[in-house]
Amino acid sequence: MLTLTRETNPVDSNPVDLNTVNITNVNTTSEANQVLPTNPFSLRERFEQPQGTIALSAIDALVRILIEQRKADMRAKLNTAAFVSGYPGSPLAGYDLALNKQAKLLSEYDIHHQPAVNEDLGVSNVLGSQIANLLPDAKYDGVLGLWYAKSPGIDRSADALRHANAAGVGRFGGTIALVGDDPLAKSSSLPNSSENLMYDLAMPILSPGTIEEILSLGRYAFELSRFSGAWSGFKVLTNLADSFATVRLDALQQLVIHKPHFRVENAVSGQVWQHKQVMN
Repeated sequence: MLTLTRETNPVDSNPVDLNTVNITNVNTTSEANQVLPTNPFSLRERFEQPQGTIALSAIDALVRILIEQRKADMRAKLNTAAFVSGYPGSPLAGYDLALNKQAKLLSEYDIHHQPAVNEDLGVSNVLGSQIANLLPDAKYDGVLGLWYAKSPGIDRSADALRHANAAGVGRFGGTIALVGDDPLAKSSSLPNSSENLMYDLAMPILSPGTIEEILSLGRYAFELSRFSGAWSGFKVLTNLADSFATVRLDALQQLVIHKPHFRVENAVSGQVWQHKQVMN
């Protein structure tokens, strides 16, 4: 049996802080009520635990992909940060709340969340993060960008997204356009999906089917954006956005991303293709 314990005054009526609690194992066999050693546990481990198994919601997994990419950059000796902006809407209605709730943890990884008044301004915010490295005395090697909205949001922001995608991304930045699709209109006035518009906007599209795939494809999405110079479309369906699962992390830590090497035609010394940004 598991019990949650906290030292408190008998008259203290404050609720237990579940962000940091002690889990005590109680033996209920013949040696009744024998208390085993206490194991400290923190709920922030669902965002930072490197291996093993964790319980994770899809919304928390979408928060974790930012931390996973920052960790990957640190292993690669890259000094990066991350900037998130967008407008909430089901099935991603709780994403902004999850980011705000973990603001202290995210700040430790230089991840900043700035909610937008509407989807268009969110796109403009994230676009700005991708030209930061072109400015004199840039603070970071690159800034990761993530824009979020529900499917009708990408409809209204198509022009802003088209221009942002054409502007490209930072060499060590990379941007995800995270869109919540509601094809059965569970919480929408009309059925909606985003892949056709993403295709028209020239975005590569990733569509995870499980929470584990959110974590792995999140890494691919950032790396794909960096390689191609385009924003990566990342669509999450309602049934996935509302889900909760036990996730095995070992495969994520063993993930190896192989980058293709395209040779530039008629290039000097067999130059490998690499997208470039130009500030006019």
